[in-house]
Formats: sequence, structure tokens, C-alpha cells
Amino acid sequence: MFRSYGIPESNIIVMFYDDIANSTHNPTPGIVINERGGPDLYKGVPKDYTGKEVTPENFLAVMQGDPELAKQGKKVVNSGPNDHVFIYFGDHGSTEMLMFPSTYLKASDLNKALVSMHNKHRFAELAIYIDACESGSMFRNILADNIKVYATSSSDYNELSWFWNWDDKYDTWLSSKPNGVINRRKAEQNNEAVSKWDAELVLLEKRIEKTEDINEENRLLAELENLYAGRQYVDKHMTEYVNSIQHLLTVDSNAILNTKQELNNRQCYETLVDTYNENCLQISKLLVREIDSATVGTGIGVCN
Repeated sequence: MFRSYGIPESNIIVMFYDDIANSTHNPTPGIVINERGGPDLYKGVPKDYTGKEVTPENFLAVMQGDPELAKQGKKVVNSGPNDHVFIYFGDHGSTEMLMFPSTYLKASDLNKALVSMHNKHRFAELAIYIDACESGSMFRNILADNIKVYATSSSDYNELSWFWNWDDKYDTWLSSKPNGVINRRKAEQNNEAVSKWDAELVLLEKRIEKTEDINEENRLLAELENLYAGRQYVDKHMTEYVNSIQHLLTVDSNAILNTKQELNNRQCYETLVDTYNENCLQISKLLVREIDSATVGTGIGVCN
């Protein structure tokens, strides 16, 4: 798409995990599509950052034109005061967090980077699009209104994203053609819509229903049972944790466990997330599962 607008290759930077094209679940090896009947989107796509290079640290460094990465021969956004920068990010998300393959990016760090770029005159205007659950929380009450940054998100700050249009050939969800805007209410009323939280459950159930190989069915059933067991473990773990600190809370533990609370102390929240991630369970392991339809893809472009 960038190329079709005449943007030179030197001004396009692509960061993606690169686990779709050669996945054992891909019925068209080496080919990636995102809509029924759509073209191959994999051939010729630059692999500037892939696999273990896909980290929040590299993402922010690329945005800000990190000289160390440039010395290593890696592409970075080498922009100035007259440039227009476009950033796209697609992955899983949660409250003020975006998921990477092995860790997460905090809203505060992303917004600090945007302010820094503005202060260093690294763009005339910058647009950033984020496609993830609760992606609106990355900017709500955080994004400065005087730095010439336009931000938009696929979901509101407290809203999930949805999978739509199951495809039997690919055994995953694809975009519709032509693509339409589907609001949450409509999605909830249609049995084709699947919350990203339940995507892997539904995916496994559909594969179990489809397979005629008894060994494959048993393997998938075991995987589904393991997934349910993992969910129950996390639910039990979180319930016990919240109940253990009930005496410190100003909100009833039942409300904390079953309703969405407004975030009112960002620093405390980030400390809790970091501490829990380091000492209890890895957040990225809970939110990012290896399902074909939710592989990460991030991109950064700069136009002169």
C-alpha cells in the first residue's frame, strides 16, 4: 500500500514476527492473505526486523532514529522537521499496554517517545494507528494535544477487538471484502463474531469438529483441555491474589474481579504489572497465544 502511494522503499520500515507464511497451519505455504480472494501480502515485504528483534525497545528506538541501530546497518526513522511520519501497530492489547512476542509496551513509554520526537523536531506531523484490544487506552488522558500527533485506535479504551469472517480453507478469521466497519453491538449479536479473548478456544473447537484423523482429534482435544486448565489456573491465581489484599482495597474484591475499574493511578498500575510479570506470571504469555489469526505485525513509514 505504501509503495502504491509512491513512497520510496528507503522510507518504509517493517517489523513483524514472521510466523504465518511458513506455519504448518498455513494451507498455502509462503503465501499470506488478509481477505478472501485477496492478493499475496508476503512476497516482497521487507524483513527489517523479525523474530526476536520485535521488541518494544527496538520499536521505540526505530521511531526515534536510534543511531546505534543505524550503525548496525538497521533501518530507522531518519526524519526531520519537514517530514510526515505514519506508524501502524497491530497485535493484542490491554489497559495501557500493547503486546509484543515476549513482553509489552506501556502507554507512558510510547507517549514519552512521541513527545521526545516532537521536541527534537523529528516530524512536521505524525499519525499513529493502533489495532488492538483496548487500544484507545494508549492515548486516552495521556496523549499531549500540542505536539501535532494524530492518533486513532480500532477499539475504545475499555473495548475488546473482534475476529470476524471465519474461512474454512485457512481455518482462521479473515477480513471481509469489501471491508466494512462493524461496531461492538452488531458483533455481539452475530454468532460469527468472536472476542479475541475466546479466539483460540473457538479455533481449536472448529479444528476438532473438522478433522477426520482420530490422532489429530485427540491431540487437539488435549490442547483444548490444557487451554481450559490454564485459564482456570489463572482465574484461581488472580482470585486468591485479590482476596489476599482485600483489607487494603477501597473497592470490593468481587467488583475488581468481575467489572472493569477505571484506571486512576498510572504509576501504581505500571509497578503492579511489572512486579506481577517478573515474579508471578508473564503477562505476554497470558495475552499472546500462538494462534494463526493474531500474529503480530507492526510498521513504521516516513514520507518526505
